[in-house]
Amino acid sequence: MSVEAYDQYQIMISDLDQFQRDNARDIWSYAGGSASFMASQAYSHLLGSTPMPPVYNWLWDSNCLPKRKVFFWLVLKDN
Repeated sequence: MSVEAYDQYQIMISDLDQFQRDNARDIWSYAGGSASFMASQAYSHLLGSTPMPPVYNWLWDSNCLPKRKVFFWLVLKDN
């Protein structure tokens, strides 16, 4: 182990020793506070909530060919 790695290891050990430990049992929880895992909630939690301009909804709901939807989506994204 290099001297630098050893120094970093010693810093990590001293940081870990500062935590208070207890014997309480761990509890699993999911994004949104639900009792079961839902991929949609995890996805929303990871991405956050950002308002979407109405033009995107109009584009994806339109009857264009999918390749044209993607093309126009790329055009809209390049502002």
